[in-house]
Amino acid sequence: MKTPTLAQRTHQKGIATLLVSVVILILMSIIATYTARTSLLDLALTNNSYRAKQAEAAASAALDFGLAYYLNGGADQNNDNTADTVTVPTSLTGGNRTTVQFCDPSAVLTCTAPTNLFRLRIIAQGYSDDDTATTSHSVLVSEESALGASPKAALTAKGAGAATLNGNLTVVNNNPGGITIWTGTNIGA
Repeated sequence: MKTPTLAQRTHQKGIATLLVSVVILILMSIIATYTARTSLLDLALTNNSYRAKQAEAAASAALDFGLAYYLNGGADQNNDNTADTVTVPTSLTGGNRTTVQFCDPSAVLTCTAPTNLFRLRIIAQGYSDDDTATTSHSVLVSEESALGASPKAALTAKGAGAATLNGNLTVVNNNPGGITIWTGTNIGA
């Protein structure tokens, strides 16, 4: 009897298993690296979104404070003919840093001191807690009458038959130095 030649094949019995194991190990390493990278990117995006929301909330609070300051006495409350420097309490902004400036409305890219303290731009900036995100809010404000000038007389009537005034009449004019009744003709008794 001859001895079987199978003994020679047993020397290479595990090479296929080793190659498949190495290929699977390499694929798993690539997948783990990609997953870790995706997780890190997701974490960075979440942090950026959180910081942007912090800055947005701080800027909104600063703008509200700046508007309230302006509406409660104007931009020059210390009467030195220049716009005041406004400091927003950190208790209103969640502890985040903010700035509020009163600027000339014609200067768009920079904040120059306003020459007219009754028409200006309020710029509020809010920062995140680590100052990596910032947001700016801006609003134009003006202390101008929406109706133009007030009427010269509290009661105006034109022509002889335009207004018939009977009984007792009290007309109050809040315009100092202004006239009370203005007609096109004389008012008879």
